[in-house]
Amino acid sequence: MAVYKQGILGPFSGKVGTVVGASWRGVPYIRSVASKVADAKTAAQLEVRNRLSAVTRAIRPFLESIRHGFINAGVASGWPQAVKVNRQKATKTVGNEFQLLPQDIIIAEGTALFEASASLSGSNLTVQWDAPTPYDELYGANVYVAVLNETSGKALNYSADISAGETTLSVASIQEASDTDVLHLYYFAATSDLASPSVHQALS
Repeated sequence: MAVYKQGILGPFSGKVGTVVGASWRGVPYIRSVASKVADAKTAAQLEVRNRLSAVTRAIRPFLESIRHGFINAGVASGWPQAVKVNRQKATKTVGNEFQLLPQDIIIAEGTALFEASASLSGSNLTVQWDAPTPYDELYGANVYVAVLNETSGKALNYSADISAGETTLSVASIQEASDTDVLHLYYFAATSDLASPSVHQALS
């Protein structure tokens, strides 16, 4: 910023050619005219934005589970790593639009091994697994269960002590109509510093 002394006609203000005259706290100055910013809506930029939007919209209902599923990501919430991993799963639909299908959603990333089985009876979902022994890496862990109603977009997040061997929860709060609901189950186990990959199962 250049400061100049007033001439015989007083301070210069306004735009003349490529410079603009103004004052700040009573001190007159001149500056160059701001250059125009290029259009920020190129096809490539729109594609990146739409992909990110589709991913964040799809995984936001699982935020509580994601906090525990990406514990090795170096970020307390695990959210940035969850977005990064799921971004690779998003598929292009029409034009620059993207979608992340329920069966492709990942809510936990890890190396520990954990398997369970699930059954749905009305509004009651039962998840069962083999409880670990004190010598297993997941001993003392929690089991995290998330259920998504694809039809309504509603989801619930739930956790249970892994030593229990099973848990039963009600999904009534996310059910709309039993004959049209499409439910998806996701589960994993995690300690404070170790997690298993999330597993997806479609519920009939």
